[in-house]
Amino acid sequence: MPSDHFNPPPSVRFGTFHLVRSPLTLYRGETRIDLPAQPLRLLSLLVRRGGEVVTQDEIVTELWSGRTVSFSGSLHVAIRQIRQALGDNANDPEFIETVPRQGYRFVAEIHTPSRRPLQLAGITAAAAGLAAILVLAFAAPSFHSADTSENVRLGEYLLSQAEPDGYGRSLAYFDAELAVTPDSPRALIGAARAALLLQAYDLAENRAQFLLELDPQNADAIEVRGHVAMMRDLDLDAAYADISRALELDPELAFAHHSMAVLMLLQQQPNLAIRHMNDARRLDPASTLVQADMGWIAYYAGAFDAAVDYCESAIALHPERDVFRYCVIRAAASSHQPDRALAHIAWLMARSNAGGDEVQAVLAANNPVLAFDQWRLARYLSPDRTDHVPPLLLATTAASAHSYDVAANWLAIALETNDPNVIFAAIDPVFAPMVQNDAIRQIRRQIGAAEEPMLHITDRSGLSPSPLR
Repeated sequence: MPSDHFNPPPSVRFGTFHLVRSPLTLYRGETRIDLPAQPLRLLSLLVRRGGEVVTQDEIVTELWSGRTVSFSGSLHVAIRQIRQALGDNANDPEFIETVPRQGYRFVAEIHTPSRRPLQLAGITAAAAGLAAILVLAFAAPSFHSADTSENVRLGEYLLSQAEPDGYGRSLAYFDAELAVTPDSPRALIGAARAALLLQAYDLAENRAQFLLELDPQNADAIEVRGHVAMMRDLDLDAAYADISRALELDPELAFAHHSMAVLMLLQQQPNLAIRHMNDARRLDPASTLVQADMGWIAYYAGAFDAAVDYCESAIALHPERDVFRYCVIRAAASSHQPDRALAHIAWLMARSNAGGDEVQAVLAANNPVLAFDQWRLARYLSPDRTDHVPPLLLATTAASAHSYDVAANWLAIALETNDPNVIFAAIDPVFAPMVQNDAIRQIRRQIGAAEEPMLHITDRSGLSPSPLR
């Protein structure tokens, strides 16, 4: 039986460490190493420039946007934190060498794996927490043959539960089957979809491409390839070609309608996005996550009342999922209905072990949603925090808290570090006051939106059916 813990998909390896590119994360063996954002970015810079001296000025320019940083202050602390994480000794360095009066050099041997490894590796669920920005989720694959292995059945069962903690275990079962039967279509597409849910896009592409070599007309594999083009490469033209082709081959493929809905949203066509999400709901009515994504898409499209309704219906089925509650809070704030957010704010604060006085102070504020976002931002940025908070989540929270300078800084970091959800900053209403921000403008240019305004749905007929409850 596969273990509950798996090696992450490496972007580069050095010693016993893996530095994953997207989202930027450091692992030692199977264990994630929690590093604050700036030291992690500094490590990534040094590794990218492996063997070269990276000057202090270059580091300050790249990591602190040209702001003055004392060597004895922020930069010194960041280097010390990296060395502590790596177990490195400044006097006898295995990884980072100090070059006096110049800067630093990464001296360890770096290994970059091929994009299509022959061995089938597993992955941790570290990236699953990023769903707090958008639930790019899928229901379990709809397979019909009963003649299959226990590994595949268990993998499919875990996917069907739509629980983030199960995606890595699901992938391990599929990979266990592929180690025995490398050309199993069900295991290949199951592994590809589990990898998508983990935002391990290279791995998803690898499994889908292998399946396409066996069956060039496989609609599932073509759709996965299109989804990767959209999310990893920001290549919306390639994504449209693949997802459209998947729908030609299988018009009843709920996954393809779901992906096409996201793509239409990014292409500034919210009415078509709603139409495809309704198709996905029709084809897979039991999927809570499709239901919740309907709420997020309504939110991005400016249909805030409908977004609250859809996400509250998802909460009724999965009250423990934070992301649905954040959806309600964001949409309720945008529709000027803060009362609909209060219960969810209290629940989330209690879950974060906030004191009763803290909760009451937030709920009693003139603008409780703004007070909650300011409280949340302070927690995320606390110097005592040890776990990693994704840059885009920091940017979104800061924008929600009306701290736009902080949001701009973290948004730039999210873009630089290839945060897998950064593309949605181009259409998220929370960034509307920052539409001229350089990072947002760059993202919008990359997806062909240029200087277009944020989205607003014009045809609400697709939202008229009552959400499933």
